[in-house]
Amino acid sequence: MRTGTEFHWEPRRPWTRLRELPPDLRYVRTRHTTFREALWLPPGVLVIECESSAGPVRLWARVEQAAQVVEMIRRTGTA
Repeated sequence: MRTGTEFHWEPRRPWTRLRELPPDLRYVRTRHTTFREALWLPPGVLVIECESSAGPVRLWARVEQAAQVVEMIRRTGTA
């Protein structure tokens, strides 16, 4: 995710399954990782759960950046 004046999704790696965020992305909740997620996510991240017409979307962000990402999702309603 890139932040600044404009909020948009930019896949970090070529194998990222989510190529584009749905246009009607809505924030649901933020939570800590489960044991299973902690096996493949970096330490110290939160999971940001969203929903859309395409189905559920889960993003992760470092704890210190999670509030900013959630605010941008809420403000724009999309990414």
